[in-house]
Amino acid sequence: MIGVFTSRTLKKDQINKFVKFCNDSANFDWNETTWGINESEYYFKLYNSDRKVIGKIYFMLIEQPMTKSIPFCPSMKFGGLSDTGFDWIIKLINNKNNWE
Repeated sequence: MIGVFTSRTLKKDQINKFVKFCNDSANFDWNETTWGINESEYYFKLYNSDRKVIGKIYFMLIEQPMTKSIPFCPSMKFGGLSDTGFDWIIKLINNKNNWE
């Protein structure tokens, strides 16, 4: 995960939880898609087994809970986080025990 001033790596036991989060459409809402990824406070880089970047997920959490995935992930809908998804991602990011 990359924040404005930091780069961290999720612990292995959290990676599957994050993937499950991304694949659960209940964590996302339909929302506007006009915000720019340069407005995001955090982004996650997704790597394959060869350590090549295969995707990125951007999060804007302060102003309005928004997300964008590249490439597009249908379960993430178009741009919004549900209340459940927002609570979950905030806890993941802020819990220091989730990071190496």
